[in-house]
Amino acid sequence: MAENEVVSGLQELMIQAIGMGTVAWAILEWRLDNLIDTLHDNGGERVQTNLPVSLDNKLSYLKGSVKHRVVPASFADEITDLRAKIQSLKIKRHDTVHGILIQGPDGRTFTANRSWVKKGERISAQTNYSIADVHKLTSDATSLGIHIDGLHDKIRSDLGLENFKYPGD
Repeated sequence: MAENEVVSGLQELMIQAIGMGTVAWAILEWRLDNLIDTLHDNGGERVQTNLPVSLDNKLSYLKGSVKHRVVPASFADEITDLRAKIQSLKIKRHDTVHGILIQGPDGRTFTANRSWVKKGERISAQTNYSIADVHKLTSDATSLGIHIDGLHDKIRSDLGLENFKYPGD
């Protein structure tokens, strides 16, 4: 790396990959919000009065929507599977977006260092990621977002509602 460079080429590629992953995740959550809005408007107030804000609360809401039969029974397994897939990706996303990334000695991997407080104690964790890992996260988040869209349309149809219209459609 030249003396006046802030980041190396590989670091720049990682930063770009994280940016793409962040955008893909934002779209996934937006689509999830639209699905939850539909459920909430069609009996979901039995799950909870207010719409969920955090991702953990959104996933809990989906679980409750199956339990309280807000989700049509034919979609219960699909919602449960969707929750599990999002749950498995959310930690990777959290590490890459919120962790402090340090380039590893091999030059090809980065260590995501993060910490949080649990029951009054600071906990730290480190996870190694490559650029390919972050691209896979982006691809998986994009696929899940598309899946959420299709599921949302199927549920709306089952409820006798028109397909959801995104702004600009």
